[in-house]
Amino acid sequence: QYAEELVEALYAFTDCEVSLNSQVIVIKEGMPWETDIHEVLAYNATKLVEFLKLELEIDRDRLLEKIFYKTLERIFIENRLYKKIETVKTLEGIHDTLTNSFKPYRKKLQREPTQEDREKLLQIPIRRISQFDIDKNKEEIAIFQENLADVEKHLKNVKKFTIQYLKNLIEKYGKDFPRKTKIKALEEVDIKAISTKEIKVGFDPQTCFVGTKVSGPNQFECTNFDKLLVFSKDGTYRVMNIPEKQYYEKACWAGVADKKTVMSVVYKNKETGLVWAKRFIVEKFILEKSYRYLDENAELLQITESADTTVELNFAPQGGKKTRKMNFALEDVPIKGAQTRGVRLANRKVKKVVLK
Repeated sequence: QYAEELVEALYAFTDCEVSLNSQVIVIKEGMPWETDIHEVLAYNATKLVEFLKLELEIDRDRLLEKIFYKTLERIFIENRLYKKIETVKTLEGIHDTLTNSFKPYRKKLQREPTQEDREKLLQIPIRRISQFDIDKNKEEIAIFQENLADVEKHLKNVKKFTIQYLKNLIEKYGKDFPRKTKIKALEEVDIKAISTKEIKVGFDPQTCFVGTKVSGPNQFECTNFDKLLVFSKDGTYRVMNIPEKQYYEKACWAGVADKKTVMSVVYKNKETGLVWAKRFIVEKFILEKSYRYLDENAELLQITESADTTVELNFAPQGGKKTRKMNFALEDVPIKGAQTRGVRLANRKVKKVVLK
């Protein structure tokens, strides 16, 4: 165990592990570009998507042209349109005749036939026309249409197509180009966690000394990164770093400033003699700054962090009043701010308050 702690400390406080940052400078669009690996990969990935999309669009256009010409050829042969040009003597007349002949079939074609399309039809040999297989032509068109559907599907989700393209490359060439580096998750060493030590703090309410070298009756454990919360009988409190031994005037309670401990306080108003109770949490503070939790005309009677504490009120003698004692559960007091007045426990003067 000691060896493991020593290794972690070496990583945290020495150059046993050093972080190196690469500075990548490349030429982008004819200009120097200072970047990092992540941006380079992102840029190349975007470019790959663009190139694959462009290739898919080229494939789509090629398939459309093949379907168009196969359909044009079938119409030309199947409907014997070549017969209409046998008696035409000029090339211009032949083109005009073909243009007019294709008009009834325009809906079957993707676009208007051009002069180049008609030239191709005129170059079809007589033997090919006589041996033309309509069923084979339809099968070829069906194959082209099936391929076209796949291409259009990929065009709708080019990113997914790109991912599959990369996976196919890895599957095909991965064995020929094995990885020469290892991928390993690096655990970050928490310097604060390594430096944290459990310490014991003592508090002596008789001498009002508190610290790690105080052997008072009240002892509590914390870490060297915790802060100390000290309450005084004069109605003030303070948060400080944990000392070895320090005197805090009229200190009555000390503990860890953990921002979650609920403090319960019972006090008496010196002017009216009535007893009040309040509960609060010290959540915000500035180190070594003194704050008030009681007014100057208030006298502290009891203070505790125990959640299920009950106080016994001993009333002062009053004519006509038979009740001399009353119990009150502090957990019934709502949790509010430290500067709030709190809840009045009774309408009579109290001689003594005892924690039970």
